[in-house]
Amino acid sequence: MAGLALLAVLADDARLADDPRLPAVRAHLWKQVGERVAAREAYRMAATCSTNLAQQRYLNARADRLADTPG
Repeated sequence: MAGLALLAVLADDARLADDPRLPAVRAHLWKQVGERVAAREAYRMAATCSTNLAQQRYLNARADRLADTPG
């Protein structure tokens, strides 16, 4: 997927190293192509990077939904 390839380039940008948006977008794209495990892991990573409690809850909830629903 082209979006994931573009994100791989952005991942090398030090300014985005700790930004939760990068793994959150990656998670969304993984989900779009049906890669539920990869999406769940990326949402968890995004939640870990976030310093905002509400954002952490949202991202963890997204990950939890991927774990609970079949493909």
